[in-house]
Amino acid sequence: MVLTQEKRRLLEKLSRDGVISALAFDQRGALKRMMAKYQTEEPTVEQIEQLKALVSEELTPYASSILLDPEYGLPASKVRNANTGLLLAYEKTGYDATTTSRLPDCLVEWSAKRLKEEGADAVKFLLYYDVDGDEFADADYGLVVDNSKGIQELSQKLDILAQAALQNQTLSFSTI
Repeated sequence: MVLTQEKRRLLEKLSRDGVISALAFDQRGALKRMMAKYQTEEPTVEQIEQLKALVSEELTPYASSILLDPEYGLPASKVRNANTGLLLAYEKTGYDATTTSRLPDCLVEWSAKRLKEEGADAVKFLLYYDVDGDEFADADYGLVVDNSKGIQELSQKLDILAQAALQNQTLSFSTI
């Protein structure tokens, strides 16, 4: 990964003295259940948004950034401290409990671009990983966890080949 000036600027916006001290408040399902214990009816969207906004307004002066969800957290993002960065979650609340690899689902109506348009300095995607878990989990994620020079060179070559194939119309975005 190349650390461009823009990436550096955004990382600095999310951190103080190189440390990200984020206020994590992207809970949805667990928050609803907790709120429901203290009232007679299921919490409304407005109640959840109000709680997130109150927490954001009061606590973001003490955090380098705040992590919110786009489902209930956008009003809270508008009242955060001006010096506090914004991370927005890109996954649905919870995870797929039918597999030991705990695959999260993306919020289908959102994209990294849309989250950025809402003011996100970064997008958070929760990736559960258990080294002792399901042997097929790596294949499910399509990930290779390696930072060796060989892998970086291979990745650069694949990028070059994909770009050339696209330019020569021997490959389309739908096949990448």
